[in-house]
Amino acid sequence: MELIDIAKFLTYTATYIIVVPIFMGIHRLPHYVQPLKILWVGLIVTLFFDILILWFLTSKYVFLYIFSTIDVLMLAWGFSVVISNLKARKTMLIAGGMCTILIVLDAFFGSGFDNNGFSNALAKVFGLGVVIYYLTQLFQDEDVNELWHEPLFWVSVGILINNLVAFFDVFSKPILSYSRSLYLQYYIILCIANIFMYSCFTYAFWRNRQNAQS
Repeated sequence: MELIDIAKFLTYTATYIIVVPIFMGIHRLPHYVQPLKILWVGLIVTLFFDILILWFLTSKYVFLYIFSTIDVLMLAWGFSVVISNLKARKTMLIAGGMCTILIVLDAFFGSGFDNNGFSNALAKVFGLGVVIYYLTQLFQDEDVNELWHEPLFWVSVGILINNLVAFFDVFSKPILSYSRSLYLQYYIILCIANIFMYSCFTYAFWRNRQNAQS
């Protein structure tokens, strides 16, 4: 199997494995903590636009800006709910609003719906900032052994790893112009990071279910 075949297989897997956490989240959804409810709705919206991309592949870049916007809004709303510090919560919401405005401006007046590198990097940096702050707070509030039972810990770990890898997508065009093989290797790693993130989401939904039953 050639590198391009592996990349194509992992692309479809990384895209549509999203249905696994969605189905896991259906059961006992009303009993989930609010951030998980927001995450579940965000996954539904993401799947909807993934399907639209299949139908309107020529408009792919338009949808990529939408994905970046969904990421920012979902993270700002979802994590602000569990941030205890009022000042930090307001800062997170304001920063999320500013990132959304910048993504819209980039789409219409910057790149012209042609290359979402800036918007994608902005969304990933915002996501990294949010989950790192939340994890810092969690480490201060929770015993290390208890972290393994905390659903949002797994959500944060999944987002952290995926965003660290996905941030370098801003360099995808230079990498592609330098070496197609190197670009495919990076893209495979990116797909694996995406699969890992959705696996963490799935476990988070399952963990919340277990916590509610105990």
